[in-house]
Amino acid sequence: MSSDSNYTSLHHQHLVGLPSHRALRSLDAMPLPRASRDRLDGEYDALRVAALAISRPLSNETVIVASDVDGCGVGLVAIRNTMTSDESIDAAQRSINSPKWFGERSMRVADITVLSVLRQGFGNPSRENARALHQRLSESEITLTRWFCIDNMLRAVDVETFDVVPH
Repeated sequence: MSSDSNYTSLHHQHLVGLPSHRALRSLDAMPLPRASRDRLDGEYDALRVAALAISRPLSNETVIVASDVDGCGVGLVAIRNTMTSDESIDAAQRSINSPKWFGERSMRVADITVLSVLRQGFGNPSRENARALHQRLSESEITLTRWFCIDNMLRAVDVETFDVVPH
């Protein structure tokens, strides 16, 4: 049994700004929402699901968690080797175009949460990429609810400006 206090009151603990190893350890201790059954409520539910798909040890990649209109998780996509913020945004845009999420037999995706693992951090993406992603989201009637980045710490990214949010 660990003597570390990270395992107490996990749902009330603010993980953004923690070193990545501590944030991931805390996420691993949280209960996992069940696909298509449990709503992804709270700030970290979708992040917890996304953390299942990231490589360990950490490498550059982008993970997208899709939710339906009821807020239940219906899709999880991991795209490896996204080295920059622009590549991470491109990966999110490509995932929205996935026929598995928008085919006739798929669940209706209403919301996505993105987790980028960028070892060099999330830095100013091009305005064209950001604008193209926002346009594609709007056309698809999908809300980009949260964007997280893991470099040496877990950070939040503003979904409108793609600036790292101070904690």
